[in-house]
Amino acid sequence: MNQPLLRFVASKNYKNLSLDTAPPAAMRYILKTESYDRRGARGKLYCIIAGSAVLNSPVLPSLLVIDEPELGLHISWMPILAEWIKKAAAKTQLIITTHSPDLLDHFTDCLENVFCFASEDKTHFSIKTLSKEMLNQKLEEGWQLGDLYRVGDPSIGGWPW
Repeated sequence: MNQPLLRFVASKNYKNLSLDTAPPAAMRYILKTESYDRRGARGKLYCIIAGSAVLNSPVLPSLLVIDEPELGLHISWMPILAEWIKKAAAKTQLIITTHSPDLLDHFTDCLENVFCFASEDKTHFSIKTLSKEMLNQKLEEGWQLGDLYRVGDPSIGGWPW
């Protein structure tokens, strides 16, 4: 991790931070503020670090695995995080786990890259691949992946209640 990013994480105030390269628009917005609002600050910092330092890196490992990158993140940041994930996935093999319907909504346009794990019994799981053909009727009705997950649709699983 570069020194300016380390200083950013450790700082209490963003106004004195300098970066080696131009940050994404979302980071520039936060850096312009005189101080940060502590409500949700951890999620913003996580998103900035994950998105800027990892997902937007020019050099990525051959496999990148991130467990629930949306944790602590305000819903308004989900589209930004999803775009960073898609950008990184174009450069390397990427595995993201999530239980967030709000994040899943942003992958409706590339649902063939989403895999669902379904319980066969108490000790075995199966992997289900999604396709536009499988979900075509629901997509035409305006459903998104997160919506289907919220209602526990059998084609993708989801919340059991």
